[in-house]
Amino acid sequence: MLAAAALLFSVGSSSRKIGAVRNLLSCAALTKALQRRSERAAIMNTLQFHMPVRIIPERGRPVTEIYEVEEALAFLQNRTEGLESPLYQKALNCCFDAIIDLEATADARAAFTAYARVAGILARDSTQPAIAFANEAGTPIGTGIPH
Repeated sequence: MLAAAALLFSVGSSSRKIGAVRNLLSCAALTKALQRRSERAAIMNTLQFHMPVRIIPERGRPVTEIYEVEEALAFLQNRTEGLESPLYQKALNCCFDAIIDLEATADARAAFTAYARVAGILARDSTQPAIAFANEAGTPIGTGIPH
């Protein structure tokens, strides 16, 4: 890009040169902004659940769908009941770990789903397996078995 700017200064009028340099700089800035946006989108997609977890946070309220790790984490952090539960702690830790890329998104989803089921907030129409497995090795969530 600097070579293109130098070439522009060697030819043409000064006002034309300034306009051309501004165009080059704005194009470069736009390209960088688009790259950053694309990178953020890629990160967000990796934190998205393959299928939303459907919960009913309070009796008599409509179903809420949790689509990604950050939503699950926000829900868990705002929770006032069941905070001492080992499944709550497992779900919270898995969500934190998934955000910093220490845990797979599928593991965070499985831990959140297991907590929701035990807490009685998992929607009945939710198409979840009877037993949630956290990882590819098949270690059940909340068993205390490290994976």
